[in-house]
Amino acid sequence: MGCWFTKIEFIQVGLIKEIRIKHALIISFDLLREGENNISLSVASLLAYLKNDDRYGKDFIVNHLSFNMWRHENIEEALYKKIYSLQLKEIDTIGISSYVWNEYLINPMLDKLRTLGFVGKIVLGGYQISYNNQRKVKDEYPKTDIFIFGYGEQSFLESIFLKKPILPVCLDSQVDFSKIPSVYTTNTIPVHQNQKMVRWETKRGCPYKCTFCAHRDLGKNKVYKHKVDKIFSELSFFKKKHIKRINIVDPVFNVGGEYLNI
Repeated sequence: MGCWFTKIEFIQVGLIKEIRIKHALIISFDLLREGENNISLSVASLLAYLKNDDRYGKDFIVNHLSFNMWRHENIEEALYKKIYSLQLKEIDTIGISSYVWNEYLINPMLDKLRTLGFVGKIVLGGYQISYNNQRKVKDEYPKTDIFIFGYGEQSFLESIFLKKPILPVCLDSQVDFSKIPSVYTTNTIPVHQNQKMVRWETKRGCPYKCTFCAHRDLGKNKVYKHKVDKIFSELSFFKKKHIKRINIVDPVFNVGGEYLNI
């Protein structure tokens, strides 16, 4: 990774001042099966949302580092090899996905990042955060600066511009689903001709309160729908690519009437 700089000219004083673009990194631990894309739908949605912001490329950029838990024989070795190769002084914010399958890696990784001199913000999000209480996560992950509860698109965007807090803070910002671009038509998830399978989301959340389920919206128990135009543009895209199978990840796909049209 190199340096990312933009120049702002101060005409009145005849000087040029260099301002460093904020650099964010997302580290995800995914479960991607053979034949699937090399990026998860959740991370792709996050990346598409960030890159759709007007400030992207001018005030900030984001990179993604993925570890497939099903393909790495020694995930710790692969993880630390990558961490050692990072230019940590150039990174302002590191966001890490926290799930039950990678929870054992989190604190050792945070210790390693701090030991290697990373002084920026560490942001944790994912099921292991959202389905815990704020006090508990602050105790369990003491080297974390920002915790994201709920859907992460808007909260992570805000965390990039947030000054590093003295004490850990929690974010749970509402997402405007009309502003989440298609991960497929934007090529955030590359799709090749005659691909065997894609994962697809038409709505998110659940109105029910089943305690065993990780799909429910903990805040409002609502279902958030993607725009109809977006849904059908993606279907048209899949058809042109001759996708063999569409796996719908909506927990309540058949709630409401619009699913019949889909």
